[in-house]
Amino acid sequence: MKSPARQAVRKWGNGLGIFVPKAVARAAGFAVGTEISHEVRTAGELIVTSAREPNCRITDFNDLVLIEVDGVAIPLRRQTAMELAAKSRSNDGFVDAGDFTELSVTPDAGCLKLRLDSQTAAALKRKLRNLKP
Repeated sequence: MKSPARQAVRKWGNGLGIFVPKAVARAAGFAVGTEISHEVRTAGELIVTSAREPNCRITDFNDLVLIEVDGVAIPLRRQTAMELAAKSRSNDGFVDAGDFTELSVTPDAGCLKLRLDSQTAAALKRKLRNLKP
């Protein structure tokens, strides 16, 4: 996206409102009715994110662990999954890159680098920490 456009904050009922242009909403994955969360990091900086629950699931088979993240399925041998679980406990391998977290996974087929939003990365870490040896 190009540099942010400038606009004025406007009065909206008893509060304030900000107009979100269609292209910005589309790029952010927002639509009418999308639930959002917001936080103030510093004075003058408002961060707005989708409040959706990240789509992470781990299915544990005997010698295979299937990790699914937002529709991408990654089959791992149990040993590799346990190494990833250990990394999630120490945050080793989960590299923060701005608003995203990058994670390198080595499935049997080769190396796969995932770029996860911070909510999804946190959900994946929680699920991995619950994976039993």
